[in-house]
Amino acid sequence: MEKRSDRGIDIITGIYHEVQKSFNLKQMVKQWGPSMTKYVLAINVYNEEERVKSVFENIVKQTKIPDLFIWIDDGCTDGTVKEIELQGKSFPSPVTILHSPPKKRPDYDTIGVAWNNVFDEIKNLVGFEYLMIIDADSEFPPDYAEKIIEYMNAHPEVGVAAGDIVGESRRRMPQNAGKIIRWSIVKSIDRFWDLVPDTFWNIYALAMGYKIVILPDLMIKVPPSTGYSMKGRFRFGRIMYYVRSHPLLVVFRALMFQFRERSGTTFLRGYLTEWMRGTWRCDIPVINAFYSLRGAIIDLLLPHKLSSFLCKRC
Repeated sequence: MEKRSDRGIDIITGIYHEVQKSFNLKQMVKQWGPSMTKYVLAINVYNEEERVKSVFENIVKQTKIPDLFIWIDDGCTDGTVKEIELQGKSFPSPVTILHSPPKKRPDYDTIGVAWNNVFDEIKNLVGFEYLMIIDADSEFPPDYAEKIIEYMNAHPEVGVAAGDIVGESRRRMPQNAGKIIRWSIVKSIDRFWDLVPDTFWNIYALAMGYKIVILPDLMIKVPPSTGYSMKGRFRFGRIMYYVRSHPLLVVFRALMFQFRERSGTTFLRGYLTEWMRGTWRCDIPVINAFYSLRGAIIDLLLPHKLSSFLCKRC
């Protein structure tokens, strides 16, 4: 009996060693990791009926499909919602529409309000590791989500990542379109500012000690940004008042814009317009700290200290 038992153990041991040779566990984890990771895809829309179908077509081509696709209805008054419901029937993952009250016209300065209206339903979801944000007019390479999730799985110090924008290499922060956010950051947010939650996500990631990353090998196609136009600089001036940017920083930015683009006076007019109204103000401490004079100096001279500085205000 002992000899048979020993022989059986030897056979099992031999099989075990052969299996070890055949499979590299680390390689298996690396290959299976992105496919096993769950993420939510979210998009904010206002009267985008004509683009809904192309959005679904773009996302269904992804090598990693979202496990849940959330559409934030920012008060649509056209057939956007009906088109989402129609196209969503054939999408391979669940599609959810979260509604905000109807509004007469689009307002870029209140998109954050739409997010606040529905955000509790998003942050209370369970079982997800990432949130991906897209715009209705953005296009991504087929392996976009898979590649970024693979990168973030391998780099737990990264909280926000996105590809680069075609024709806009000047960016130093991940763009809203295509931004993928670690779920721990999603859970940490109580409310957004009034603006598009774009830079907001980046600031909160930094405040939590994460790095933010742009992956230049993954290119996103979006329409040309208006941020560098005169209209964009005017709006940026308004935003600098809203976030309580220090007046010295405002003057510095104005001089810089005037020297580079001859847009400094337009930027100042935007700031002074909101200053005269005096009603549109952001009161979120971590945002105010990021745009403060001290925050700007730390970001310029001691960027590695920025996270700890913001963390105290988070």
